[in-house]
This record gives sequence, C-alpha cells and structure tokens, in this order.
Amino acid sequence: MRIVSSVLISFFVAGCVTLFNKSKSEFTVDELLKLKISVDTSEVIKKRLGNPHEKIFYSSQVKGGEKSEKWIYIFEKTPKLWLFFKGGILEHASLGVWDRDNVSSVGGLLSQLEGQTWSIVKEPVRNPHSMPNMCMLVSERLGINVKVNSMMRRVDEINLWNPSIKRKIKWFDDSVPEFCIANHCSNVTDPNAWEHNHCEWLEEIVARQTVGVGKNPATRVSN
Repeated sequence: MRIVSSVLISFFVAGCVTLFNKSKSEFTVDELLKLKISVDTSEVIKKRLGNPHEKIFYSSQVKGGEKSEKWIYIFEKTPKLWLFFKGGILEHASLGVWDRDNVSSVGGLLSQLEGQTWSIVKEPVRNPHSMPNMCMLVSERLGINVKVNSMMRRVDEINLWNPSIKRKIKWFDDSVPEFCIANHCSNVTDPNAWEHNHCEWLEEIVARQTVGVGKNPATRVSN
C-alpha cells in the first residue's frame, strides 16, 4: 500500500538554547557527524541542540503508521539545519552551507573528511537548451552525500543518513520532459549521449586529495 504523507501543522518555537544561542555562529560538519542516525531520539537531540525554531509534522494515512517530523534550526533568519524524524528516531539530517563556512570549498570539506572514497554523480542533461551544473559527492561508507554547485564551485548542502540501510536513490531527476521554444519542441532522449562533464574539475580535486585512499578514489557513477 502506498503511504501518502500530508503536512498537518507547522509552528515556530520562540528562542533556542545550547548550541543554537546567539553566540553560536554555525553548526559545523564535525557536529553534524556526531549525530547518530537511526539511534538518536528527538528527546536526545532536543537536550543536545535545544528546541528547533520550526517543527513540521507529517502523518501517515495508513492506520497505525509511524508519524514523521521535520525540525528546522535557523541562524540569522536563514534555515541552516534540517532534522528528519520517523517514529521519534532521527533518520536523516541536512546541513546548509554558507559562503563563510570553512567547508564551502570542496578542498575544505575533503580536508575535514580525510581518508574517504567518494563517488561523483553528475546531474543529467534534461533540458537541451540549458546544461546542468550540479554534482553530488557520495560516501556510502559514511552515509554522506554532498551537493556541489559546479558553476559556483562551492558546496551547497551536506546530508547525513544511515549507511547500513540499502538506499535505492536517484540523486537527480532523470526524467525526460519536453521543452518548447517558439513552437519548436525537443527533449533529451539519452542524457548520457551528451558530452558534457561539468563535474570534471571536481573529479580532479577529489583525485588529488584522496591519493592513496584506494585504486579509484574518485569514481564517476551514473544517476
């Protein structure tokens, strides 16, 4: 049976404590990695990080289904950290990366996560009139995927999940829509047929910084 979720309620929590007080300028990657996916409960997270600024509740339409929540922590009026709970257990965390963060550069991020083997997933060509610019760094061992903006050559987002759970994920939308300009319509029948490697620069950086980690430290995979 397909489970359909619907947003029931969203509210803001005034103030925030511990890590998320006025003197705390950022939530770091090191702190992100301390979160225990599939282990930490919402109560444990609340004691460690304080109340989130916003909570969104989801409810399964299947009778007796587990309820889900999304917690949002906000810095300087901008969402920074998203935590996703199912049945009160943390199952996914996302950290937004700002220009001033020391991991906004790929080199800075890889320096903090030394010794890892990364796969690089290219955003496929879906629009024949506009080339993609997003790349995904994936570490199956750590349970991390990193969204990289190829045009800006910066890290946009870091996601943490349970690496022990087999994930059948499409990192990017690979559907083939039709695009029309001045009554001329076209689509991409085979995204892999396009010779457009906008992640080549990223492959070079990963290869340089992971020398000795394995035979193929930067492996290119298809979506």
